[in-house]
Amino acid sequence: DDIWRAGEAAADLAFNEAMDHALLLESMRFATLNLYAAALYHLTEQHLVDLPLQICGSSRRHNLRPEAAVSWFKKTLSLDLSPLSGWSLIEELKLVANVVKHGEGDSAARLRKLQPELFVYPSLRGHVTPFAGHRLAASLFGNEFFITKEEFERYHKVSGSFWTELADALKVATR
Repeated sequence: DDIWRAGEAAADLAFNEAMDHALLLESMRFATLNLYAAALYHLTEQHLVDLPLQICGSSRRHNLRPEAAVSWFKKTLSLDLSPLSGWSLIEELKLVANVVKHGEGDSAARLRKLQPELFVYPSLRGHVTPFAGHRLAASLFGNEFFITKEEFERYHKVSGSFWTELADALKVATR
């Protein structure tokens, strides 16, 4: 009888460990996708800031902000980036990166209005309403903010196509 109870207790412990492990793996998956999304934005941002310097032939060190680069395109080349088809998603990706890095704040508030489902666990999307009063505490770790593989692929695709579209717009703007 004692051996039977000990076996049941061991099985319960193993089951609980399996559940804890599965939850940690799921959290790791979302944390990884969240971090990749943040990195994707920052890669795009770095290239956006660097391009005006390359165009001007400058190799100096800089501390340009992305807003300054966007302004440079508009002022110097009369090229407004906002009408480019991928720009709105690049701006959304910026909000995603800020939410991943900083959690609660202005970016989270703006993103909740734009993409509230990102704050809902993916299998619950469409079944529950995002809780507006919930404060993000650990978005970096994939516990309260969820970029799915499909969403990352959409951001990735637009990030790539943005540069092709920008190259085409630069050809027109510099004629």
